Amino acid sequence: MARGTSNIETPGAQISKLVKSINFVTLVSLGACLVLMLLGFKSMDTAKLVRQSLIDLTRLERVLSEPIVTPGQIATEARYVKELALESNSTNLVNFTGLLDEAIKAKEWGLKSSPAALLPLLGREVALYREKSIVTESWGHFFLGLGFIIIAIAGLLKAFFLSAAMGPRVRDLDERLFDTMAFAQAADEKATELQVQLNERRLAHLSATIELADMRRVIQANHRRFEVIFWRLPIACFSLNESGRVMEWNFAAETLIGKPAQQVIDREVWEVVATEDGGRTLKDHLYQAFVGAESEAATITLLLPNNQQMQVAWRAMPIFGETGAVVGVINNLEPLSKPYFASQPVEPSPHAA
Repeated sequence: MARGTSNIETPGAQISKLVKSINFVTLVSLGACLVLMLLGFKSMDTAKLVRQSLIDLTRLERVLSEPIVTPGQIATEARYVKELALESNSTNLVNFTGLLDEAIKAKEWGLKSSPAALLPLLGREVALYREKSIVTESWGHFFLGLGFIIIAIAGLLKAFFLSAAMGPRVRDLDERLFDTMAFAQAADEKATELQVQLNERRLAHLSATIELADMRRVIQANHRRFEVIFWRLPIACFSLNESGRVMEWNFAAETLIGKPAQQVIDREVWEVVATEDGGRTLKDHLYQAFVGAESEAATITLLLPNNQQMQVAWRAMPIFGETGAVVGVINNLEPLSKPYFASQPVEPSPHAA
């Protein structure tokens, strides 16, 4: 079953419909006002013509009332009355102009007929036109006034209905505008708060960066100091990483083993140091250090590059990392004898305890 469409109109549609109705009523009122004003102006024009006709008739009445009147005077004034009779299509005026013509002819022929006999008839026409003038002018004023009243009432009604219809909408818009302004103000405050937090974080980051740079300089200085101290130790020392490769090699080790640091760094200790037993004792000793045990120094016979030998006390100590795991071994070698050839007897080193 198809769902029926809703007949509920939105406020915007209702307002639009009401505005259209108001505009239609306004247009009708304007049309009626225009018609009434046209009628009013037409009546005023007619009243003007009637007043002019009244003037002509009154002038003719004054001429006919004079005791001595010539046919030319009557003909002159009668001409305007004839024009008025033709324009108004009045039977009375047409008959009256006929009587005037007869009066003029009688006057010209010297007959005793007097034009003054026409005055009663002319007086009735004058009274009739005077009344007509008053009526037409009154209707003109009435139509014009009514037109202005209608357009004024239409304007007031339009303003009233538009105000009544748009009032809730305007109040709703005002509330929305107020809410929008409040939201914008809250957003500005939040943005300001976030900007302050961002500036604080930037300042903290800058401080941390400065502290890190200072710490790096301190570490680098300590590292250089360690290198200098380690290099100048009077005892032969070198360090191994967790793979058994040489990482540091001091000057005393160069002198004792007979190999410079650039030849032994990053090489396995078995490749650098040769022992009389092929490295078995040394491997066992280093194994103890790599598993984290500290043992006593082992006596090992080194094979030097010049085919000589030397007995040393080899001490290997584990280096622990942050997690507690062994990350390397530090070694120091103390001579127990002077260098000798295999055919010579072993002579103790003056440094041996």
